Amino acid sequence: MRRFEAIEHAIADKWGSDPAVGVCRSILEYAVSKPAEESVMLTFGDFKKLAGADYDQEELQRALAILVSRYHALEMRLVFMDEDEGPIYLEADEQQDFIDTGKLTHPHRGVVVDGGEDRTFPYYVAKPQTLLEEVAA
Repeated sequence: MRRFEAIEHAIADKWGSDPAVGVCRSILEYAVSKPAEESVMLTFGDFKKLAGADYDQEELQRALAILVSRYHALEMRLVFMDEDEGPIYLEADEQQDFIDTGKLTHPHRGVVVDGGEDRTFPYYVAKPQTLLEEVAA
């Protein structure tokens, strides 16, 4: 059994008929559909497309919590939208500092950005090769 299949089974067993289960499955299936990619970046726009017309914000939030916190199938990261430089993807230490302090220190300038929290957005990363690894059933 592959890791993503084990995660799907565990989620279905624990959360049963919760609609978030289907969202989790859609996200996992999408991630493993890109096996040649080292990592797959997913934004809220991508999640909305994957969830389809029946998109529900609460279901998506539950699905992300399950996949990020419980099963580590996705990793949350942050991107800062700089007015001059465009998107700047935060390194782990920069991200943690922002989470801990609530203030964004500009990654290239080293100064606190006024209103940085309003221009910092989450995105998620899946690693298809890890999800496709064989695991014990």
